[in-house]
Amino acid sequence: MLLLLVALVAGHLVVSQTALPGAWRFGVLHYGPCFYGGVLAYHQLRGRARPVSRAWALAPLLVVAVAIVPLMHVTNVSYMQSWIPSLGVGLLLPWIAQLPESAITRAAHSVAKYSYGIYLLHPPVLWFAFRTCGALPLVVRIAVFLAGIVIVPMLAFHAVESPGIRFGQRLTSLRLGDVTSPAAP
Repeated sequence: MLLLLVALVAGHLVVSQTALPGAWRFGVLHYGPCFYGGVLAYHQLRGRARPVSRAWALAPLLVVAVAIVPLMHVTNVSYMQSWIPSLGVGLLLPWIAQLPESAITRAAHSVAKYSYGIYLLHPPVLWFAFRTCGALPLVVRIAVFLAGIVIVPMLAFHAVESPGIRFGQRLTSLRLGDVTSPAAP
């Protein structure tokens, strides 16, 4: 885990060097440590982390994490400040008990299921709704965006992501022979 964090920070530092031609193209590396919070939470959950706080503690944690970002005045040269909320949530989340099943948790499960598609596809959906449909009334463009941000990630999940996951599961479950038996002479 420490090696991964060092690699992510090193990626940020490499991209920050203006003397490297074309380094700006890898600007996403500035935010690598932000994703580390999720990796850290997962690592802790697979380890010894056990909930010590009730589920209601999640709400204030998320409110603080979201509210702190605008207060930090993150700029193009102060990316490291944006790492703090995600690392904080990643450290604390495993110690909070899960919510009991409810309409809220089922809705959150659906959003989580399609979240990667939402993350990847929201820019083209935004572009289509507000640029391509720019001549339409604002309420129509908003409706196009809202419909697109639901439909497009769902289609992508069922057409690409889910089949890819199943394919990967089949690949990893194939037995490649008994590796413990000695080789033939």
